[in-house]
Amino acid sequence: MMRHKTIIQVILLSLSINVLTGCKEKAVKPDNDIPLFKDFIEENIDKVAGDPYMSSTLRPDDEMYEVILKLQRGMPWSDSREEGFNHLFLTVRRIRSSLDKCERKSAYCFGMSTKIGHQKI
Repeated sequence: MMRHKTIIQVILLSLSINVLTGCKEKAVKPDNDIPLFKDFIEENIDKVAGDPYMSSTLRPDDEMYEVILKLQRGMPWSDSREEGFNHLFLTVRRIRSSLDKCERKSAYCFGMSTKIGHQKI
């Protein structure tokens, strides 16, 4: 029982020392990074992105663009819009199902090939 107490005390002491030494380090101020990137900032400060959708996964010509846009704006769905969304959802499910079947078949074929490879002739 005494040995467990000693182990716990050593662990707590080492954790305390780690916390205290970790907290002593001075945090780096973000202003200190400016000289490192000053040239880059000056060159690119007035640049405008050529693609306004560069941070988006959807583009205006994508099928889901209008659906997502209306969802974001809180616009009510029409029946035709809901049918379009359901069609896209079913298409994604069919594709995923096909991929799952392919994955299972390839895993089965791989398993069979390893069994055949280990057979003694």
